[in-house]
Amino acid sequence: MESLYKEVFNRNFILASLLAVAAVWSDVGLWLLARLQPSYPRILFYPDLVSWTVTAVAGFLLVRRGVWKRTVPAVLLVLMFASRLFLSWENILEYPRRPLIGYTASFVEVAVPLHLASIVLACICLLHPGERLGPVLRAPSLSERWLLLLSFVYAVVLRVVPEILYWPYIVGFDTVEYAAAVRDLKFYGWHPFAKTWWYGGWGNRPPLLYLLLFIPALFRADTTLLVKVAAPLVYGLLGFSAAVWGLKIGLRGWWLLACSVFVSTYFVVLGFSWQLLSNVLGVALALIAIAFLEELGTLRRALIAIVVSLVACLAHPVASVMMAAVCGLALVTFRVRGLREAAVVSAVLVISLLLTSWYLDWRPFAPAHEAGGAPVPAPSSLVVGTEGLVVDFLRKVAGYYYLLLPFAFYSLVRLEGFTLLKLLFLAFMVAWVLALFAGLLYGSLLRLAVVPAPLIALFAFVGLLRIGKRLAALYLCIVLITGLHYACSRSVSAIIANAFPGAFEKTTYFPSGMVSSVLPPELQEEVFEVGRLLYQLANRTTPAVIAGANYYVYAHLAGGFNPYVRWVLSTHEIRWRVHEMGLNLSDLKGIYLLSYKGWLPDWARSSAVKVYETKNLELLYLSTPLVEELETLIIVTP
Repeated sequence: MESLYKEVFNRNFILASLLAVAAVWSDVGLWLLARLQPSYPRILFYPDLVSWTVTAVAGFLLVRRGVWKRTVPAVLLVLMFASRLFLSWENILEYPRRPLIGYTASFVEVAVPLHLASIVLACICLLHPGERLGPVLRAPSLSERWLLLLSFVYAVVLRVVPEILYWPYIVGFDTVEYAAAVRDLKFYGWHPFAKTWWYGGWGNRPPLLYLLLFIPALFRADTTLLVKVAAPLVYGLLGFSAAVWGLKIGLRGWWLLACSVFVSTYFVVLGFSWQLLSNVLGVALALIAIAFLEELGTLRRALIAIVVSLVACLAHPVASVMMAAVCGLALVTFRVRGLREAAVVSAVLVISLLLTSWYLDWRPFAPAHEAGGAPVPAPSSLVVGTEGLVVDFLRKVAGYYYLLLPFAFYSLVRLEGFTLLKLLFLAFMVAWVLALFAGLLYGSLLRLAVVPAPLIALFAFVGLLRIGKRLAALYLCIVLITGLHYACSRSVSAIIANAFPGAFEKTTYFPSGMVSSVLPPELQEEVFEVGRLLYQLANRTTPAVIAGANYYVYAHLAGGFNPYVRWVLSTHEIRWRVHEMGLNLSDLKGIYLLSYKGWLPDWARSSAVKVYETKNLELLYLSTPLVEELETLIIVTP
């Protein structure tokens, strides 16, 4: 009788019973009170707090008893925490604008029954010995091919999340212009090495992505949908390239997948994908090409290296510069051994330099395009900046990489071999030094800070792993928490902004919440409405300008192809934009201007003719004398 009493009323039984009762009370309370939350905002506080407490205590007890590696408790742990996270999903996404606990409950009909059942079953598991709870779980041994495939799939799924949460709108900035630019290709007889209409101008654009999207677009595929599908696939290739290098460095098993997950989930890499598309494709292919160039044992491998390098250079100018830097440094520092290796590296160097020259259009004047483009002076590829450059750049680099750079440099020193990958890393560091001490930039300052993100994350993970697996696992958890939060954030995230100080100050390359674009959805609809009208009105005698590239991309997407629509940042740029169209300002009847209300000075706005307006935007007609007056206006600041 005494033994029966001890068996029934032992400590485990009492604790499991209390947990089960508390779980029933809290989850049923969440179920019943969730409907009243709009009227009583804090009515869910106590049930939600108890539910979180029960979940944490049940998980702790399963781990403490050592049964969490068994099949049944492991499954219950996953279900417990997954359902609990789903219940707080809206709170997590909106934090810190709303509390994490007790504000609202999400997916109540599904998450509450699942959470309650998993908690009750976990309490039952606490009363049974471990051997009755199923076999011990062991991670399956996967082949290298499966791990590479999983790396690709993980990156694709991660990048799909913001696209789904932002449906049907396009995530990012350049991605919007790609949807419009790909749709326009058929209107001016595009081919891969022809001038391409991009952000209101003609230029030599990387043809690979256009070619891949142009084919389905010819069959009337929706280019907006194509871009939403292409962005995750391109990001998957970046995750795959990280896994390729992890494999070459010597990572095996699940650590190989962890390396790719670390790189793909780091928030700067995700932000890189938010802002850009073909750049990500170029960097991914360049990393794969460099992996082939590291080992040129056979003629077949040498040919593959040349082909992949060519494809990478066709993906983006950044990839061409990366390949030229790596191959040039390898030849200059005599890191190339053997005639075959020297020939392959030299061939890749020539290819990358030729394509870089083509991208930059290094000629006095580019020929006028038959679709209406004008002779455009060759753009300067190198920019010298001074004011605030060093401070802004240092703040961005520190904010982006303060967690990773020490371990990346440690890996650079300790890692043996892999000369070309190290040379690529050093090439980026040289570019940073030139920007810091000479103000010399190739392209955008912010882009220079962001593009090396996958490489820095790769080196950092390898360095962490060489120091210790526990430290690598800890950093992986940090990257997963911040990266997943960033990928799911619908608006400005105070968590990301405060966790990485300096990364989102002043001008930023990407926002602190990935589920977004350069304009909010409600403003996108207004731009669509006015943009359709503007693109119908603009012609050779009355062209149009749009205030801001962020407004231009959506007006372009709505209006279609029209070479007489450009964007400006100030009224002083109008004459230059008109000249780009092959027109003279004095010969025009006037100009249409699409801008947000208040952009044009009041004295000029009173002289303009209002054509159309919405809540936040206005379409104005400016006479030529008014435009010339705006052009000559000088604003003096102390």
